[in-house]
Amino acid sequence: MKHIRKFWLFGTLFLIFVIVPIVAALTGIKVTWVAPSPVGGSGTIQGYYLFRCTGTCTAGTGTWISVGGLLPATPTSYTDLAAGLTGNTTYSYGAVTVDSNGSQSAYSNVSTILYPGNPSAPTGCNATLAP
Repeated sequence: MKHIRKFWLFGTLFLIFVIVPIVAALTGIKVTWVAPSPVGGSGTIQGYYLFRCTGTCTAGTGTWISVGGLLPATPTSYTDLAAGLTGNTTYSYGAVTVDSNGSQSAYSNVSTILYPGNPSAPTGCNATLAP
């Protein structure tokens, strides 16, 4: 966000731009994927199932849970909200395509990310009386 300050000095207008940083909190993990081409199956994509596994997982290993239910065919992205995530934890994501007959594809490639936590607390805090 920018704020503009104006002042006059010796009959000359000066503009000062003050940039105020805005620190946004993380809202979650955004997962994106590319629709298959050709689609195969019935030829029509009904949607996608997105799966999450805690840790570094591969398709077929680990405990995978569905996030978001059956997601629509577009957009090809989903934000896994921070409320369901734990800081300093690695998550893996994979997706499957669902066609209009309800048939599912194999897992996509798996993408892994470390969701950051809060910064470490300072140490050595000491209070003394000032003279």
